[in-house]
Amino acid sequence: MPRETVDLDALSVVRRLDKSDYLAYFVGGCVRDSLLGVIPKDFDVATSARPRDVKKVFRNCRLIGKRFTLAHVFFAGNNIIEVATFRQAPSEEDQEGELIVHDNEFGSPHSDAFRRDFTINALFYDPVRHEIIDYCGGMEDVYRRVLRSIGDPVVRFREDPIRMLRAIKFASRLKLSFEPSLERALKSERLELLKAARPRFSQELLRMLQGGAARASYELLESLQYLDLILPEMSAGWAQTPNLRSETLELLATLDEYEGSFEEEATYLVCLWWPLYSELVKGRQPSPKVAKWIALRLLAPFATRVRLSIKQLHHLTRSLSALLMMSRNAQVDERGRATQRGGPRGKQDRDHQALYQLITRSRAQSRSAG
Repeated sequence: MPRETVDLDALSVVRRLDKSDYLAYFVGGCVRDSLLGVIPKDFDVATSARPRDVKKVFRNCRLIGKRFTLAHVFFAGNNIIEVATFRQAPSEEDQEGELIVHDNEFGSPHSDAFRRDFTINALFYDPVRHEIIDYCGGMEDVYRRVLRSIGDPVVRFREDPIRMLRAIKFASRLKLSFEPSLERALKSERLELLKAARPRFSQELLRMLQGGAARASYELLESLQYLDLILPEMSAGWAQTPNLRSETLELLATLDEYEGSFEEEATYLVCLWWPLYSELVKGRQPSPKVAKWIALRLLAPFATRVRLSIKQLHHLTRSLSALLMMSRNAQVDERGRATQRGGPRGKQDRDHQALYQLITRSRAQSRSAG
């Protein structure tokens, strides 16, 4: 792992645990991404230390989590290093049928690797001794750029159906191919997704929008017939209005090129819903109040389905209606750049302005391509 890409706070966590006679490694995405030539964004640590042991080593630590206990070690600049104790396969008491409801059985590095979802996510890296530790054949799959389940993918998806969305996200973001049995399981087990914890739906849908592969992710959701399961309103809209599909995918492609970040995480979801919303109000001139009501009617089933918070739902409805008002008041010059006379003011204004520019750029690119 190139030293210049390593998070120094994460490195200090591993070193202190190592000096305290605990095993400690970098694990998961940071190891995977580094091997695939992607600069890691987050560094997670796995250790033999129990959560309370980690808290004793680090005063700047807080324990979190109900499903399983994690330690968060806080550093300057709001940098948080997540530290997890090695785990093993859950016991029968931790499952309801095949579905895992608790996952807090402590184990060894070997058992921890085999309880992870995909081989490329089960790699450990020891930054003290500069060693990669591979129990599951993840290195070979990294080199072949193949996404492979650890164990029978049918069983693993039934244990935790969100793994299906994670598979789609990783394949899209990292340009990986599916191992054949995993691809078959993605198709045969899709209805298992309805058993997943609903708040994790919105979490994964957001992550698909944030990773620079939003268009590829949602195209893959569509091709695997997940879109009509998770976003039936969008699936129906795409079927009824063919240009709506191309507009949505073009906007997601523009989002993939966006180098900034939004003030509110839920703003990414606005990009997903704007084309459908703008189609609903096409040819109408609703007042701001009615515009919000239309947005609420559109989003309410989705919010219930994925358990969006009231704050997130309010943010989405306000953002959609604000974009509509901005579109109505805007003038576009011959080069496709927008000038805007009025619009929302306040805390969310920067997000609205950034969204509006993304939408304008997407439309200009569509016109030039056409």
